[in-house]
Amino acid sequence: MTTPRSCSLLNEPTANRAFSSGPDLNGSVRAGDNLFSSSIVAIDAKTGKYRWHFQQVHHDLWDYDSPNPVVLFDAMYDGKLRKGIVEVSKTGFVYILDRETGKPLIGIEERAVPQEPRQKTAATQPYPIGDPVVPHEVDITPEGFHLVNNGLAKGLLFLSAGNIHRAYGSKHTDNVTGALRLAPASGALFLAGFFAITGSPPFGPFMSEFTILNAAVTGGRFAPAALFLLMLAIVFIGMGATVLRVVQGEPSEAARARGYKERLLTVGPAVAFLVLVVLMGVYIPRPVSALLHEAAASLELAR
Repeated sequence: MTTPRSCSLLNEPTANRAFSSGPDLNGSVRAGDNLFSSSIVAIDAKTGKYRWHFQQVHHDLWDYDSPNPVVLFDAMYDGKLRKGIVEVSKTGFVYILDRETGKPLIGIEERAVPQEPRQKTAATQPYPIGDPVVPHEVDITPEGFHLVNNGLAKGLLFLSAGNIHRAYGSKHTDNVTGALRLAPASGALFLAGFFAITGSPPFGPFMSEFTILNAAVTGGRFAPAALFLLMLAIVFIGMGATVLRVVQGEPSEAARARGYKERLLTVGPAVAFLVLVVLMGVYIPRPVSALLHEAAASLELAR
């Protein structure tokens, strides 16, 4: 909440409607613009009465709330001293308003947007005139691509880990060694899943993580790119120590006595995930590429 000494208004950026009426990413249960959510609201500091509001996102489906405090300023504009207020939003736009009236100082247009009837989407959204402060357009959204690849790699890991759990009857890694000997197929799949989830080539997550890294470097964000690489190295080392302990060595006599036998129905699904995560690392099928572009367009991050 922000207020200048010379003004009796309190200016408060607000969050997604989810906090009062339902899930933030599901608009099907909250029709309408969801007034005062994802907005700047001004109230009289003396009486508490509403003065004005400006909604930055109608019927917010993306958790595009306004997390940062507004910035107040006085500046000459069109030959007049104007009292302004600025909000930099998760949308990537800067909203510049007259803080006495809530009207845009620099034009903001209501533009028609793609519709999803099941989510009761708003017909229009406000677009400030001018360039956004962060790019809105990439060829394929790195996070969407990574979401697909990460899901496939996790599927491979979880299914193979489940088979290893059946073989040993324990979830504690201290009790599980020599998986490559006791359950060779599942042990090998679990090891492959480790390399996939940590972004090693030729698996899909390598391509998506490379895309994210490339976007950071291309955008001149070298510090985040270096931090991203450091975090990947830490994850690889930390997870690798556990995974190698599980798959290497000799299984205990108690584990051997369980007599676990691998079957096609338990190994086959994990193999399917392995094939898919490798495929995504060397070639993106056209339908998947089209789906990612459509998802990016619906999020207004790609053309």
